[in-house]
Amino acid sequence: MDEKLSIIIPAHNCEATLRQAVASIYDDLSTEQAAMIQTIIVENGSQDKTPQVAQQIVKVYPQVCLTHSQPGVSKARNQGLKVATGQALLFLDADDYFKSGMVKQVLEYGVKADLSIYSFESGKALKRLFDQATPYQQADKEQLITTMLENPTNYLTVWGKVFRRQLILDHQLFFNEDLRFSEDSLFVLQYLLVAQTALGLPTVLYHYNRAENSAVRSFDEEKVAAYLQALEVVNKLIQTSVPDVRPSFYIYGLMQVNLIGVHGIYDVKNPAAGVMKKDQLKAVVQDPIVAECLKRTPLTRMRTPKFAAIILLKLHCYALAGKVFALRSRAK
Repeated sequence: MDEKLSIIIPAHNCEATLRQAVASIYDDLSTEQAAMIQTIIVENGSQDKTPQVAQQIVKVYPQVCLTHSQPGVSKARNQGLKVATGQALLFLDADDYFKSGMVKQVLEYGVKADLSIYSFESGKALKRLFDQATPYQQADKEQLITTMLENPTNYLTVWGKVFRRQLILDHQLFFNEDLRFSEDSLFVLQYLLVAQTALGLPTVLYHYNRAENSAVRSFDEEKVAAYLQALEVVNKLIQTSVPDVRPSFYIYGLMQVNLIGVHGIYDVKNPAAGVMKKDQLKAVVQDPIVAECLKRTPLTRMRTPKFAAIILLKLHCYALAGKVFALRSRAK
């Protein structure tokens, strides 16, 4: 029987959570249904017992295969894409899980669109992205891209979605292995540009755990440059492919500045002095793309709390903006 679904799990230092992730796929399925799902664990340079745990899982679940890649989530996902055989494709992070019964529902529902976008849980918070099933046709593509760009944390992840694998093969879509951040955003946008249809669903498919040791939520000194590098790549894609959504890209860029401020410059683990942090924040604001995003986005589009620090940056109140970022970092 050919697999209907392939599920790719990048596995790096996840010995404590990998079993739960895999169990969330198969525990509610019949033997016949389980045979229709291929799960690919891609171990990528773990320093704990993840490889041994993965080998044990393979012995329990015959539908699970184990492969390896060099360290890096993009490398792992690309290796998974090479191995996948299912008609539809899903991504699952090893410290997250699918909601009970939801993989069965996806299996039975089938592939109704090139991209299906499900709602999800983030920790204890419910992220209901759609009030009802919302279809998008080719003529609606820019509207959907606009929504995603302006709410990247909710929409521009690869998990919580069902992709048509043949479309990925036809257009040779892979994750950019040079990016440390926003690789999800870039892949989803590239996929949307070649998709003909999409479907937004209120059903909660996925549970996202806010892991403290994740790449986004941990600190290192090179994070700011990595975010700006990713912003430049997404900027080029929007400029060349969908220039009409540029105002929404500006919002996207400002949301990346929020991430830079909270998880980079003003991260609670950053030992740099306050003056150095302020100078680094000024340097970010002077980046050509960030400067354009600030200049082109009017204050009338900054009416929600997520823009608090951005408004202060627009007004050149760097010290106050830094305090907002620092407060958010302590609260994360």
